[in-house]
Amino acid sequence: MDMQRKTPRSRPRSYLGVFDRETDKLLGGLADLTADGIMLFGDTAFQVNQTCDVRLTLPKAILECREIVFSVSCVWCRRSVDTVLYHTGFKIIDITEEEKGKITRLLNHSLFTEAAVK
Repeated sequence: MDMQRKTPRSRPRSYLGVFDRETDKLLGGLADLTADGIMLFGDTAFQVNQTCDVRLTLPKAILECREIVFSVSCVWCRRSVDTVLYHTGFKIIDITEEEKGKITRLLNHSLFTEAAVK
């Protein structure tokens, strides 16, 4: 059973890539973002509790930066019924106050829209 969300999800209006900071490998596209976590879609299957140091890339210099860096832990991973892609939920486990502030500002930017509640 999925954990209850504590904060509302927001979806990007355009594609934002999330990369492994060590290998620079694309981990997936950002499906949604909260102050506490992210959901990705991509062709990588993650294991529950798998951790990654990630870099969320921004399409242009907004917030006076091109990326936000933090560490995540996989909470769940499911293969899409319609495609060969996986949808994966991660909780943010390590982030500086500066990067956390960037996420807060990004969530209020016109690049994001509040996701519909299911």
